[in-house]
Amino acid sequence: MLLSITPKSLANEISHANQRVYYSGAGIDTEVSDILIRSKQLNPSLEVIVVIDCTAHARRLGYGTQTGIQQLQQHKIQVFQQQGDSFEMVGYYHLTQIGILKTASSLMY
Repeated sequence: MLLSITPKSLANEISHANQRVYYSGAGIDTEVSDILIRSKQLNPSLEVIVVIDCTAHARRLGYGTQTGIQQLQQHKIQVFQQQGDSFEMVGYYHLTQIGILKTASSLMY
């Protein structure tokens, strides 16, 4: 089942994570990066894993911002790069964003 994942729903799911948050998507904006940073500050043992397409091409299509990426890096949250090829098959051609948020208790996509 595909859900419409809003920053509010992300914040709710992330706030309940106590061990690990896995965020994978075509990009990340400042609102979501702020949520991840706040969660990490409140729980320093929280493992945050972010895998996104960091290319300018993804940002031109509206998938995230450079500022969102930089905020995560400034707070020592590692951002892993996934070239657009795998995202293009499910996302860019239809101009939809497919993302995954995995916490210990839930999976959203």
